[in-house]
Amino acid sequence: MRRFHILVLPLILVGLMARADGWELVKDKDGIKIYTRSTENSKFKTYRGEAIINIGMNEMYRILIDLDNYDQWVYSNSERRLLSETGNGEYTYYSVMSLPFPFDNRDMTTVMKVSMGQDTIRFVTSLVKGKPSPKGIVPIAAYEEITTLVKLGEKQVKMIMEGYFEPGGTLPAWVINMFLSEGPYQSLMTLKKLHEK
Repeated sequence: MRRFHILVLPLILVGLMARADGWELVKDKDGIKIYTRSTENSKFKTYRGEAIINIGMNEMYRILIDLDNYDQWVYSNSERRLLSETGNGEYTYYSVMSLPFPFDNRDMTTVMKVSMGQDTIRFVTSLVKGKPSPKGIVPIAAYEEITTLVKLGEKQVKMIMEGYFEPGGTLPAWVINMFLSEGPYQSLMTLKKLHEK
């Protein structure tokens, strides 16, 4: 019995540590893990996606700053265009999120700031508020996302996407939370299929 306790106790401790920051694993498929957790002062949850992609760090970086081609891999992204680039790793762009009928599409203008470490690259994206939306499109009320690339090898990176958004309009939080894992999972899955060699 004592040996059983010795073997099981570390497993229990690991499980408790994994939940200490509030993340709940909601999907683990095709080498992609998706987590969600409650957000302070909001009914909408925060998401986190993790995937190991067999691609070089520089190539992955070029894909993530190629904003005009995000519609090839970003889930429900029907339009994205670069508005301005400062030259010091800051990009402003406009994007449209397609939603199924009878819901209106959503749009937003965001700023993405890129910072580089020795073996990491960080992309911090935040909403630019106050921009008018075309007729029939609802502006996203809140959005922020941090994407981190971690170099694991010459042809392997770990990609971590962590973000939060409020869709605006009348979409209830429970509907968004129910399908929250689908966006990051599909985006990471498509990215792996398109670019892994």
